[in-house]
Amino acid sequence: MAQNKLKVYIVSDVHLNNNSYDKHANKENPKREDFQKLLAELNLSLSPDDQIILILNGDILDITGSWYNSILPWNDNKEKVENILNDLVLEIIENNQLIINELCQLLKYPFLRIVYIIGNHDGLLGEYPSTQELIKDKLLHEIPQELRVDKVSFVKSFEHADLGLYVEHGHRFDPFNTSNNTDEPPLGDVINILIVNRFVELTVDSLKSHGYSLDLISSIKYRLYDVEYLRPLSLLPFWIDSIANIHYDSNESKTKLKSIQSVIREVIQELYKEPLVI
Repeated sequence: MAQNKLKVYIVSDVHLNNNSYDKHANKENPKREDFQKLLAELNLSLSPDDQIILILNGDILDITGSWYNSILPWNDNKEKVENILNDLVLEIIENNQLIINELCQLLKYPFLRIVYIIGNHDGLLGEYPSTQELIKDKLLHEIPQELRVDKVSFVKSFEHADLGLYVEHGHRFDPFNTSNNTDEPPLGDVINILIVNRFVELTVDSLKSHGYSLDLISSIKYRLYDVEYLRPLSLLPFWIDSIANIHYDSNESKTKLKSIQSVIREVIQELYKEPLVI
């Protein structure tokens, strides 16, 4: 039987994190649900002789967005970093099992392969080949060893001359998200882990300590991550108000001694005193 023409599918920036796959997590990251639906549709539409390249164009796994460990990714103890990274990736896989199942099913097609282009939120994958192998094992565990060659690959960029196709993740054009010095992390990683993650963590803890409900905190939490993309920073007071005003008329907000705005502002002031953030 003649093989079908080559088809290429490109997906990027799904940002799968280590939150559980439930309605709250889907609120936080609707791309997760959309990605699963896309993969499920592909699985239903393909035939055994289809030639497919599925390009995962960076930031599929949100490693920096999920990194809350006290040991930072750029720590000199590479063995510790590698162990934390592997545990974190396993946690992300476990909490996105529905998506992993669809990917495993796709890889059973004989002429389908996955090319994972490394982005900025998953840049550590390029530094630790053992983590790449861990991911491959999870995706290919039902595929015989002799058929696994080139089924899943990790690259910085992808080019297909016959198709006139070149693909890479956009962070390589952004000096804040790249670093030529192997001893220093990209500034984007520092912002994401030391500022954004810490900010969200402290805000959630503070809201809990002031008696706010888990439902309200959950609805606010996923919006807090947007501080990473806030430009210009002079909009920060208005951004804080926009988050708090969603709950302005709720009974809960009216009965608390400290407003949501005050909680967020105090957390930002506390962060600003930390030398590592400076």
